[in-house]
Amino acid sequence: MQQNRNSNTSGLRTLPDLNICKAKDIGIKNFAGCLVDLPVECKYALHFGDSYFRKNPDKEK
Repeated sequence: MQQNRNSNTSGLRTLPDLNICKAKDIGIKNFAGCLVDLPVECKYALHFGDSYFRKNPDKEK
């Protein structure tokens, strides 16, 4: 995982690996469709049925 400075906070925020993280807009405010195969180690991935969704990390605040 990578560390990236979030300009909205004074600390560091852990993000998914930006080299493999891919998502698409699905029209739901706080979620995107995850396009990574089996993102089981991503803390933002939410398994639902046969799909994965990506929670918006900025909504955890």
